[in-house]
Amino acid sequence: MFFQDMDREHECEYKERVARLESQFALLLQEVDVLKAENAELRAELAKYRKPPKTPNNSSLPPSRERYRKPYPKRGKSERPTGGQPGHEGHHHPFAEPDVIEPVYPSVCEHCGCQELSPLEGYEESRQEVKLPPLKPVVTEHRQQRALCCKCGKTSRGKLPERLKAPVQMGESISAMVGYLKYMHHLSHERIVQFFQELFGLSISEGFVDDRLERLSEDFTPAYEAIGKALPNEDVLGSDESGQRVEGKNVYLWVFQSRMLCYFTGNTSRKFEVIENLFGGKFSGVWVSDRFGAQLKVEGKHQLCLPHILRNLQYAVDAEDSVWARDVQEILRGAIHFRKQQDNAFDPVNNQDIFRQCEMFRRRLREVFEKPPPGAEAQKLFRTLENRQHQMLLFLTDPDVPHDNNASERALRRSVVHKKVLGGFRSNQGAKRQDVLLSIIETAKRQGLKVLSVLSGNAALQIA
Repeated sequence: MFFQDMDREHECEYKERVARLESQFALLLQEVDVLKAENAELRAELAKYRKPPKTPNNSSLPPSRERYRKPYPKRGKSERPTGGQPGHEGHHHPFAEPDVIEPVYPSVCEHCGCQELSPLEGYEESRQEVKLPPLKPVVTEHRQQRALCCKCGKTSRGKLPERLKAPVQMGESISAMVGYLKYMHHLSHERIVQFFQELFGLSISEGFVDDRLERLSEDFTPAYEAIGKALPNEDVLGSDESGQRVEGKNVYLWVFQSRMLCYFTGNTSRKFEVIENLFGGKFSGVWVSDRFGAQLKVEGKHQLCLPHILRNLQYAVDAEDSVWARDVQEILRGAIHFRKQQDNAFDPVNNQDIFRQCEMFRRRLREVFEKPPPGAEAQKLFRTLENRQHQMLLFLTDPDVPHDNNASERALRRSVVHKKVLGGFRSNQGAKRQDVLLSIIETAKRQGLKVLSVLSGNAALQIA
């Protein structure tokens, strides 16, 4: 009826217009679909930036890599003067056994001015002055003497020490000092040369420094290997790894440490095969580590590093205000606090009150893991921790098991500082030298020995 009222020309014109509009509409629908897809993609990208940033407080990010580090708040001005306040008990260096005693007698009578005084026994007050002795090397000259035989009348010569091969030779204490300066204070070869020249007046070369470090490494290699063989027999062992540069490539420095021993080894791999080669993939004691896959493959009892888990839970709290994450944090922090409160009295086997308290923490942890929480970040943590609840609270069963892996991280810190100060190693030989000497140094510190005494051979490590 509509087209009957139109002439032929207007009818064709109208149909063409409708077809053109339908074509444009189809193109617009296609464009809308494309824009919707782009919009969804951009929203997903924007959601990443809307999440709170990863910081050392809610992740494993080291403090040195924090982008938006807040400055320490400035302390407000005080009306009191600076320094110790009136009535404050003073502190001073403790008195030591004196090497030299200098009596101080009065020259005149403080009452009448007479100069004829008779000394009395004892003293009123003493004050000590600590000085450094003159820093100069001690040169020992070994002279080969001759002696005449009373029986045959012939002369014999004394036998010089086997260690003396050259007319002038540096003693082992110098090798120990070179190793001490290199790995305890991270001095370069050049600065070690300057140290000996300026403090002792000894002229040595960088080649001498390198040679002495190599000798020191060779001398302690048997002890280093003995530490590696003794580690599988330890009751509690912590492990961690860190990156380093060797021959311009990124490699890994592994550390395995116990209460009395510490062992470093470099490797190009961060995989389980490194642990497998050392321990056979099994450990009879308790293995303390973070949740890195290679560490978790070790067969045996595990204690996970709780500070790592607490930081990851904090990110779930920051990102989505997760109630579940807060509950897990509360349980773990409560367990840590309870263990610290007990200190040396912690005995969950013989003390029933302590045992019941530990059971309460385990029960509460099981309850919060009964069902998955809402929130993507919380669910991710739930899936990774759901089957490892016993590995989070294993430290509540044994007083020798720590709740963290801080001892491993502290052991690695020396190598991290070494890398920051001196960079990487030009050769695998230099990296291996570090493995040996760092193992000896950290083991000495764990056993309460002076590092310089151990490197000098004046103190021996205890290796079962």
